Amino acid sequence: MSKNNKKDKNKLTRLSLDELLWRLKAENGINNTFWNKVREYVYYRIKTKSFLDDFEIELLNKYVGEMINDGRIAIPIRDDVSKCSTRLIVMSKNTNNPKFVESISKYDIDCIGSLKPEDIKLFFETALKYSLACLNRKSLKTILNSLVCDASYLESLRSFIKEEMHLDIYDRKINNLKQKCDISEVFEIEIPNIVVKSMKELPIIEGKNILTVDKPGTKLFDSAFSIDKKDGVYFFDVYISDVPSFLLKNEEVLKYAYEIGTAMYNSQLPDEYYKVNMIPSEMSKDYLSLNKNEDRNVIVFSFCIDNKGTIQLVNISRNRIVVDHNIDTKAIRGFEFNNPKTDRDVSICKEMCRLVSKNSGSIDYALAHRKRLGDVVAFPSVIVNYHVGRNSNLAIYREDGKYTINSEHKYAHSVTPLRKFASDINLTLYLSQLGLIDCPDKYIHYIEDNMDSIIEHLNQRENLCEYFSTNYREVKKYYKK
Repeated sequence: MSKNNKKDKNKLTRLSLDELLWRLKAENGINNTFWNKVREYVYYRIKTKSFLDDFEIELLNKYVGEMINDGRIAIPIRDDVSKCSTRLIVMSKNTNNPKFVESISKYDIDCIGSLKPEDIKLFFETALKYSLACLNRKSLKTILNSLVCDASYLESLRSFIKEEMHLDIYDRKINNLKQKCDISEVFEIEIPNIVVKSMKELPIIEGKNILTVDKPGTKLFDSAFSIDKKDGVYFFDVYISDVPSFLLKNEEVLKYAYEIGTAMYNSQLPDEYYKVNMIPSEMSKDYLSLNKNEDRNVIVFSFCIDNKGTIQLVNISRNRIVVDHNIDTKAIRGFEFNNPKTDRDVSICKEMCRLVSKNSGSIDYALAHRKRLGDVVAFPSVIVNYHVGRNSNLAIYREDGKYTINSEHKYAHSVTPLRKFASDINLTLYLSQLGLIDCPDKYIHYIEDNMDSIIEHLNQRENLCEYFSTNYREVKKYYKK
């Protein structure tokens, strides 16, 4: 650096912030050169621990806040000035804590994790209170990721967040901390150890090739289907495990299933695909899962679909079945069965799905899932979920990724009673409405009177399920073989 440049730099650093900004603005205007000079100046004051007064803090906040929203300024410069400004303001407001100030002068925001947890908290609180304009999205996220604290602590600071672009990061952090607590609670729920009450014998369906289709590795089969085609008409039956009847006879399991709310899994964990079953795994295996060659009670939705692709529900009943094949989604898309009956039925099913998906007039109730109607794997779920949702007097709907009491599309989860408690509520209410099961009034009245809290609980469990599936390390701490 030349002597003249050094002289100019020293001259700048001796100025107050308002003098510096006034001179630079007069000389250059607010552009990248201007902010490079500001960056040098702010960093010099960090290094020499030349603290800002209240007027300078306000001034720096104002200018940096405007810069963050100025698309003309290069992003690296904006980020650097934002980080340096935040550090300097935090230092200036904590002059009574020299050890902390010394730490902040050494570590920029990207290295904030090197600080002690209590110092990170202090940094965060000071930055939120005095330097909000300097906390851009990237720097705030860095601080939050380094912050070790509980959700209630973060919520107490939430009122400082004014800009909407910051709130989603902040709330996601709070939600993740809450999920950690909830995961531990889920693993602590005591699995009921009871003698299962016998199920009433139902008439068995014979002479049909009954198939389940699910992801590879699945050990819980909620539903199955069979299909036939006669004179251009498709006869399509969807079989759903009769979990509602089982739960009504076994109240301890019912309470446990409601507490869990939804089966949770993390595919990175070893051994089993499902890690927290909504129904205890042994009970599912012995009484409910539609495993191959096992006698099971089911709810049957029988559809008739004409050669125009128009769907009509013919009948709903409760029966017994024996599943012929458990096949996975890869096999059904690749015709890898080595079984003439299954080859024929899957081919007919694909033909029927294509027909229905092309006939928009026949699927007015399924427009939101029209593409899925052409998918053999999704088709049984879509038509049953829409049928139950449209025809129930009371149901829990699924809209925009959340459970709700109101829905434009009337889509109600019903075909996953082993994995989602909402399916059991919807099936119980609908079958009771049809007179196919005897549901005690106390349950009906409880659901009617507490629908809002039930929906809130199930949505919370769905959020937890998403966190569970993506946070391998956190889940691993609680995993028990």
